Formats: sequence, structure tokens, C-alpha cells
Amino acid sequence: MDRRIERSIDNTRERIDNTKERLDSRIDNTKERIDNTRERIDSRLDFEINPRERFNEIKNNSATYEYFERLKKDRTFFNNDEPFTKRLNNVSKDLNLNVSFSNKTTVSEETAQAIVLASGNLGLIYFTDWSNRMTYEQIEDAFPGLLNGLTHHEGIGFVMVKSEIYDTIVFSDDDVLYLDSEEYYGNHFLEKYGENIINKLKRTDSFDHIPDILVNSEYDIENDEVYAFEELIGSHGGAGGNQQYPFILYPNDWNLDEEIFGAENVYKFFMGEMEKSWNRK
Repeated sequence: MDRRIERSIDNTRERIDNTKERLDSRIDNTKERIDNTRERIDSRLDFEINPRERFNEIKNNSATYEYFERLKKDRTFFNNDEPFTKRLNNVSKDLNLNVSFSNKTTVSEETAQAIVLASGNLGLIYFTDWSNRMTYEQIEDAFPGLLNGLTHHEGIGFVMVKSEIYDTIVFSDDDVLYLDSEEYYGNHFLEKYGENIINKLKRTDSFDHIPDILVNSEYDIENDEVYAFEELIGSHGGAGGNQQYPFILYPNDWNLDEEIFGAENVYKFFMGEMEKSWNRK
């Protein structure tokens, strides 16, 4: 009797253990399916929320890198009025990526919120609906044709924006400069603005509160004139013209041995020499 009971108990324990093992296995499989489903959902949500980040991942793939490098030379890829997402869809089709991009950010003229500031022949454009500096791609989707219209205006010399794909880009008519690598495609349109213009733009590009679109007027070399965006007799603030050649009037016992670059270094120069003068008294 006792043996039968013990066997029954052992069999019951075995069945319980087997059942528990099967349940644990099912639970693990269910957890795995849930995790996979979450991953697919997160992937879709991420794609819908920020498709260009996904596209940057694709771009950085070695198989598509050369394609994007070729696009840098294709000025029509940038200089057109189509929303950027439409151009990305064309790229996706060419590369057989099976990725579709939708544009839900186009802003009408009536609802667009912008601050436009002028400093001589320098224009600063901020779009206040965006908390961070807008990228070239975002601007092209939200305001199709705006950059193309600015860069081809006869009174504008060049426009600078930040790209998610190619970093900082400077446009002038159909010509392009990739600022970080200093690669021109087309005419070297910045040369007439002085030998330090690229370094000046890089310095400006590093500012925390740089505008979404930086606009500089055309520079008429023959008449040595720029087109001020303010109603001024003279002009300063941008590049081009006599304003590119400032001077400092200082005592002849001060020491200025090298070129000063940037307003902050003008301040440092004055403070340094003034402190030396005070210490000599």
C-alpha cells in the first residue's frame, strides 16, 4: 500500500515537473514573440517618426556610400523645388531599398512662423516652430522651393545650411560647397569674399544659436559693393566689400605680431595690452 502511494506521488511529481517545464518553455517562447513584436513595432515607429535617421543608417552602409558620394556631384539633386522626402524615395527606388518616405511636415505660408533678422548684408532666418537648428532636409520638406529660390536670387551671394547627410552645405546658384571637406562642385563662388571666408563660415557654423538659414548678399566686385538688407548708407555684418578689411588703431608700444581672427580675439588683444600698460604704471 505504501509503495503504491509513493509511486503515485512520484508519478504526480514527475507530471507536475513535466508540465512546469512545458509551461516555462511556452512562457519563454511567448516572451520571445512579444520582444520580436515590440522590436518590429519600435522599428516602424522609429521609421515613421524620423525617417532620415533610418536613411542615414542606410547611407552609411558601404554598399550605398558610393552612391551618395556621387550625389554630391549632382547639383540638381539639391537645386530643385521637390520636397526632400520625394528625392529620398527616388534614391530608395534606384537602390532597390524597398523603403518609402512620407512627408507630413510641409508648412503653409499662412502658418509658417519665422524670425528674419538683418545685419548689413547678412541675413539670419529662424523658424520658431522648431526648437533646434533646422536641417537642410527638414527645411526642404517644410518649405519646398525656399532654399532654391534664395540661392538663385540675383541679390543673394550664398546661403549656408546644415545637412543631416552631408553636414554643412553652402549654396550659390547651381554651385555647391561642402564646408567641412571644403569641396566645391561648380564655381569657387566664395573666393571673391576673401581668403578667410571658409574659416569664417566654419567659425559661425560652430555657434550655438546659428540661424536655420544664413544668407549673405551678392558682392559686386567691379563696383566693390554689397547689397545691404537694411536701409543703411554703409554696411557691415556680412562678407564682401571694404568691410572685409577692418583696421585697429592702437598705441605704437602695443605688440600686434599676428593676424587676429574672430571678435573674441580682438577683445583678448585689447585686454592683454591694456593690462600690460596698467602694470607698467
